[in-house]
Amino acid sequence: MKRVLWVVTGAGCFMRCSAGVFLETSKDVLADVVFTAAGLEVARIYGVLDVFIRHSRHIYYELPASGGVLAGRVAGGFYSLVVVAPATSNTVAKIRHGIADTPPLTAVLQAVKNMIPVVILPTDALAVVETELPCMIEHGLCNGCGSCMETCPAGAIYMADGVAHIDYQKCIGCTRCVEACMRGAIKCWERISVECSPLDLENAWLLARVKPVRLVVNCHELREEIKRLLSGSGEVRSDARCKGGCRHHRR
Repeated sequence: MKRVLWVVTGAGCFMRCSAGVFLETSKDVLADVVFTAAGLEVARIYGVLDVFIRHSRHIYYELPASGGVLAGRVAGGFYSLVVVAPATSNTVAKIRHGIADTPPLTAVLQAVKNMIPVVILPTDALAVVETELPCMIEHGLCNGCGSCMETCPAGAIYMADGVAHIDYQKCIGCTRCVEACMRGAIKCWERISVECSPLDLENAWLLARVKPVRLVVNCHELREEIKRLLSGSGEVRSDARCKGGCRHHRR
């Protein structure tokens, strides 16, 4: 069975649908997950942290101790495919410029160096993208009844100035507060349109020119590209070790 390394970075955009694609993929492969520090937090806030944890074989975090082990596994051909989804603009820029200052980035750049396919879903690859917002409280509608605070299993809601507030350091994105609020003051996963900066767009599309990188622009493309690569039509190798020396690309 093929092994896949899934890198989760701290983007709300595409976080929930990326988790859905990961869940589907994990049924057919041996999947490991590595979180950036922000990726761990955002996955929790968007209610999908358990999806990644429960359906992966190994979990790696942005800790110095895990960097060498993970990089060695990638370089040694342990993984057939590396997926970065969602990928923040900061992550994309660092990959493009070869900056390996965290274990997740080191793993991705080792894959690029060893010509292992890397599928990346950037948050900033189109001029305008739709992103999802976390759970939020519209204070103009909140009457301070406290029903949401009583319902929250994480203790993430508190009262201040007569209205409810969300502590995002505790929120787990369970949406029980939405169900508890009779006034409709709490909403989760509302979609808004955001314009991407020209610099972020340039970084994404220049990175797409690197041979082992496959850039996708939405979760549908992410799902289809992963399926294509794992089916064997995309040159994914069960043993990705360099034979006869590694081939290097030009940036």
